[in-house]
Amino acid sequence: MSIRSNVDARRLDQRITFQSKAELQDPNSGYVTVSWVDTVTAWAALDALKASERIEAAKVNQVNAYTAWVRSDIISRYSINTNMRVVWKGQPYDIQ
Repeated sequence: MSIRSNVDARRLDQRITFQSKAELQDPNSGYVTVSWVDTVTAWAALDALKASERIEAAKVNQVNAYTAWVRSDIISRYSINTNMRVVWKGQPYDIQ
């Protein structure tokens, strides 16, 4: 999933949640557990990639199923970055 910010606000009709990774280490065993913590839920517009875009993305190992259009102030206000992920309809997507 890639994120873009230039979109008509009327198209923002889907709810998505940005999550950040939290790694917790057990003090007794030393085992590290990875969990995801909700950062912000925002309105977005989602589009599927065209077949030609998907082929081009595959050439550089970046095959994305969707493009999420989100207001740019959401990205800057919550410091959204590629170490986070997006959850849409219960399905997680990496940010690239």
